[in-house]
Amino acid sequence: MAWFGKKYTSTISTSSSAKPLRLIEEFLLSYDQSGSARSKYAMTLWGISAAFVEIFGSLDQYHNTDGEKKLSYLRMIGQNAIAALDDGDEIEASCNQVFVNFLVATDGIQRRNLRGSIALFADRLDGIFDYGKAEIDRIGQLEEDAKEFFASEAPFPIGTGVVHGGVTEQNVVIASQLIINDLQKILRTDFDYYTYIVEQQARLRLEPGIRTMLDGVPLFEIEFRSLGHDWSVDSPRALGVDYIESIRPDIRRWCIVTVPSLDPDELSLRVIGAAFGHFRNVGKVHFDRIRRAYAEHFRDECLQKGQRVDAAEWDDVVRAL
Repeated sequence: MAWFGKKYTSTISTSSSAKPLRLIEEFLLSYDQSGSARSKYAMTLWGISAAFVEIFGSLDQYHNTDGEKKLSYLRMIGQNAIAALDDGDEIEASCNQVFVNFLVATDGIQRRNLRGSIALFADRLDGIFDYGKAEIDRIGQLEEDAKEFFASEAPFPIGTGVVHGGVTEQNVVIASQLIINDLQKILRTDFDYYTYIVEQQARLRLEPGIRTMLDGVPLFEIEFRSLGHDWSVDSPRALGVDYIESIRPDIRRWCIVTVPSLDPDELSLRVIGAAFGHFRNVGKVHFDRIRRAYAEHFRDECLQKGQRVDAAEWDDVVRAL
């Protein structure tokens, strides 16, 4: 049965352990020569091993399991290797591959009864599993120490200001105010404010994870259409939106360093969404006046062109504000 495509091509057969043994030896050689990547090899292998123990309990219990369950597991690991290779992750692919080869090479023999090369390889792999677990524990402790330190000490630049500590609810409010301060220096005219509000919200509402954050600061659909029928996320950015994109890397770094367990892109997006909501709420009276003035302008323009449907929608905005 062919388990791997592309660079990794090997047909695994339970009738002979010669080929799996050779592939295990090649893997160990690659591991020994991997330098700084050795930690990733070890942590990946430990993850595969830990999942294996959750499913089967031990190597001996695996060998005593019915053939269909074992075959299903081998297929899953093989598919994981192929998926990793498709993603360009050769380390994860080779770790999945060597685990399959190890199981095949043991050929139903209990762990304590392994002899020769496979016994030596089993000892080496056990050592790599242990190193991987130790690395994961070490990194986990570093993350805990970092979170504790950064929660109270470290400064993080956000725009022209600085936030001290981690991404907490209180610090997101502080960051939001820093962003507002910068926007007030950048947005000079009513047109600047209007285009920023509409375009920023048009971009944010495309993100499924934060749509509900915008419920408290809604816009009318006709307002989004004021961006133009050919507008898209690839269109040139408005002044304020361009500023937000310029500070996104700073916000992302803040998230990575102080909350390493969460996805930094998703968390930084939520910070940006919260800052936008804070901006809209703080300046609501001022922004509603600007929105009303533009709504009146577009309504009158539509009436002059005989576009009564659009004019009626703009009139809804005027009356709501």
